[in-house]
Amino acid sequence: MADYFWITVFALIALFWVVQGTRAVRGMAKLPTLDDVPLLEDGRCPRVSILVAARNEATKLPAALRSLLVQDYPNYEVIMVNDRSQDETPRILDQFDQGYDHLKVTHLSELPPGW
Repeated sequence: MADYFWITVFALIALFWVVQGTRAVRGMAKLPTLDDVPLLEDGRCPRVSILVAARNEATKLPAALRSLLVQDYPNYEVIMVNDRSQDETPRILDQFDQGYDHLKVTHLSELPPGW
């Protein structure tokens, strides 16, 4: 008799979780997505600044910069900080800086006192 009791208890627990899982999946399907939200007009979009520090990143920098600079957000800037690189990073940053208005490049040559 006790076996039937425990089988019933575990069956009810399993049924509870199946119902909860079904409710969760249905609820997620009703959630709004970003595709449902209209884009703001270009003049109303807040300014976004992307700050990236790079040190000796010459091999990965061109691909990373291209990825950052082709965003479709209308009002953003990319601020690249060359952190005392000893490879081709400064030259690459300067080349990209000439071709993009929303890219700003800063070169650091020494650390601030206390660093």
